Amino acid sequence: MPKRPTAAAPLSICPPESFLAGKPDRRQDVYALACLTYEMLSGQPPYDALIARNRPRDIYPEAPESLPEQLWPLLKQALAYDREERPGSAVALINSFKQQERSPRQLKDNQQMKKSAAEQAGENSIDLTPAWCLSAFLGGSS
Repeated sequence: MPKRPTAAAPLSICPPESFLAGKPDRRQDVYALACLTYEMLSGQPPYDALIARNRPRDIYPEAPESLPEQLWPLLKQALAYDREERPGSAVALINSFKQQERSPRQLKDNQQMKKSAAEQAGENSIDLTPAWCLSAFLGGSS
């Protein structure tokens, strides 16, 4: 009998429940997506591989400096230890970010962030808002 192909994710993006026997769930992907987004925004994973496997429930990384403070609760929720506390899908997470990014205060923060990124990159700047980062993983655009 041929072996079934398996895929392995880096331990640093595996949610706590993935180390236990159980049925896969979309919220495991939400956790992994949140870890990748955190790493894109901060330059480092939220947890190293050793902590990821034995992470206490109430331990969270520091908020990335490049993430506007009102968006941190959304990313933190996606990094929740218990999958029941995470958004139900990656789309739900992206929509939450988009909704927050449309608030008047957030629009101003996004404009300042884009201006700063454009100044650093010269003419070749791209949209690096959290919702764009998340939707880029899914192949969409905002």
